[in-house]
Amino acid sequence: TMSYIISGGCLIFSLVLFYVLITEINYRKGNEKLIEENATPRETSITLSKSLLVFKCLFYGFYIVFGGYLSYLSRIDSSKLNQRRSYFLLAVGMMLSIGYVIKLIRTVLSKRKIIINGQGINYNSTHLIPWSDIKNERIITKKKSTNSKHITYYNAYYLSIKNKKQLVEVCIEDYDITNNQLAQLLKIYRSRYSS
Repeated sequence: TMSYIISGGCLIFSLVLFYVLITEINYRKGNEKLIEENATPRETSITLSKSLLVFKCLFYGFYIVFGGYLSYLSRIDSSKLNQRRSYFLLAVGMMLSIGYVIKLIRTVLSKRKIIINGQGINYNSTHLIPWSDIKNERIITKKKSTNSKHITYYNAYYLSIKNKKQLVEVCIEDYDITNNQLAQLLKIYRSRYSS
């Protein structure tokens, strides 16, 4: 039984790795494309990356199955001597399963998106920031750290919008657009507003 789980986990890991590599190759190709102003629609809706959603679903699914497996192990080994261990495995299994089911539902039902049109910019389903209030829209690079034991830093791209009230920065690495494409769209829609 354990060998089936390990081989299934290796298969899932290799499929996810293959998918991520193909997505990265497509991302690099798409980063070089120029967006034509005539081909740009009146409104552009930028949603979360589909490859990221698939990766998160597979990752969360693995932990849900692992939690179920731990719960299954707690039922098998329920003798008096191992009763505490059985309860512990059941508790850990249920916490993993329930926690990651909630994360999976939140990920799938997420409504995060950036909408850019001739009137302004709308991000994460909040109110529209009109172009007349936006002073400086641009793509910036910030150092971001991982949440691991050994902190590593990497460059992340942000959509920076300075309006009359505040400075808004939206991390675009989770969205289905490259930083160059977003910069081109900002120029196109800003020029449409100005004319």
